[in-house]
Amino acid sequence: DLNPTEAEVVKQYPAHTAICIRDGWEFCSPELAADSTFSFLLEQWKNKLPQDYIVKTAYVDHPFEEDPCHCHFSFTNLSSEGKLVLKYQWFLGGKTPTGFVPIPEELSEVYWPKSEDVGRCLKVECTPVLNDAEFPPVFAVSLPVCLGTGYPKVINLTVNGELVEGNVLKGVPQIAWCGGTPGKGVASWLRRTWNGNAVIDGAEGMEYQLTIDDIDSSLVFMYTPVTEEGVKGDPQCTMTDFVKA
Repeated sequence: DLNPTEAEVVKQYPAHTAICIRDGWEFCSPELAADSTFSFLLEQWKNKLPQDYIVKTAYVDHPFEEDPCHCHFSFTNLSSEGKLVLKYQWFLGGKTPTGFVPIPEELSEVYWPKSEDVGRCLKVECTPVLNDAEFPPVFAVSLPVCLGTGYPKVINLTVNGELVEGNVLKGVPQIAWCGGTPGKGVASWLRRTWNGNAVIDGAEGMEYQLTIDDIDSSLVFMYTPVTEEGVKGDPQCTMTDFVKA
């Protein structure tokens, strides 16, 4: 029911503003809202945390479809001994930060929003554990999940296999498809020697069998993700140690 001007003003407030209002936060201008709402939450949390600990950061990245979304929680230790361990649980809500339900098995700092999550808010609860004692969780909520950009990107790139002549190496990319349809990427292998890189003829698959020419050289695996729609992401590469005879 908001007009365009009002909708733009709403976007300037933190994602958790509605929760704070519900719990009694005193409304203020968007310029002051980030600090004011966080101070309000700190006041709610301070007596529930381990002794001598305070929350330093608690927020979630702006989530996008099929693109890893990170949460960020940190605590300041004023004097306590022992190592603080953090446990996580992600929740999926509605178009507004309400009606959150746990997402099964999403217990790490990172969540990959699915296509069906678009337009819905996320929440993360972070439970501090000190000396095997669990304390009540603190939380962060996100803005609604946005549609993916459609441009895939390599999140991680590794090479598996023993670096010995005759063995087969396999390139293993981890791809964020960002709303695009997963497709067949472009792979290539290069041989790296003391005087530069050389393209290996015919080595254009995800696997490569080491030959005698590779001994005392390292291999470079290059990969470019491509969606079924033909959209290419940025190429990435990773390098191995030296190959043995």
